[in-house]
Amino acid sequence: MSEPEIAEYQRSLAIRVSGFDAPRPVKTFEDCGFSPELMCAIAKQAYEKPTAIQCQALPIVLSGRDIIGIAKTGSGKTASFVLPLIVHIMDQPELEKEEGPIGVICAPTRELAHQIYLEMKKFAKSYGIRASAVYGGMSKLDRFKELKAGCEIVVATPGRLIDMRKMKALTMKRATYLVLDEAD
Repeated sequence: MSEPEIAEYQRSLAIRVSGFDAPRPVKTFEDCGFSPELMCAIAKQAYEKPTAIQCQALPIVLSGRDIIGIAKTGSGKTASFVLPLIVHIMDQPELEKEEGPIGVICAPTRELAHQIYLEMKKFAKSYGIRASAVYGGMSKLDRFKELKAGCEIVVATPGRLIDMRKMKALTMKRATYLVLDEAD
């Protein structure tokens, strides 16, 4: 796409971008260069084409840049950070004992953390990526054991994440991908 075509495409999707040299938006999931396994998982979820937030966020996050994405509920924000997280984890050396997580997703409520966890599991399972949901209302001992056993992704509420850190259930030494969902 030429620069005028990109501007028109962004305008048509009500996408606003600030910052320097932002990656071009994508029109299809194929444009992202995802592996066949991830494309299969995307198709299995009946995702036909990227939503507006995904069109711009996916190439930005996949390029390793930080992003603040603002979009309405139900717009596909979760996939905008989950899909690149899967790619990121697969590009990392395998975790050694008690090294994880690589990805940390923080959500303000246990309901949202649970929702993100369920969505993320749909894509992570085809890769054997281990994930743990850590929030109030769950047994701290069970979460402690699960985290000590190792996982690549933790989806947590801030308070419970702090609790688990204090209990030394996890280390942040390998954490290289952080998501603060609903940070506002």
